[in-house]
Amino acid sequence: MLVHLGTNRIYSLNPTGARFWELLVAGHARSEIAKQLLHEFDVSAEQLEEEIEALLASLVSERLVTIEQPG
Repeated sequence: MLVHLGTNRIYSLNPTGARFWELLVAGHARSEIAKQLLHEFDVSAEQLEEEIEALLASLVSERLVTIEQPG
């Protein structure tokens, strides 16, 4: 579960999303996270990439994370 302290909204994550969040806040890069999740979960690389994109889009739209652009 995530709590947005600015809005007090609570967000529930599935096991893959929760593990993604754990690895993200630990400072791992997206590519490292994907590699670890592929090792831990029975999921195809394509399906995992779709889930990561959807999760990140949701987290960004709720202002729980920001994505830095390279450069």
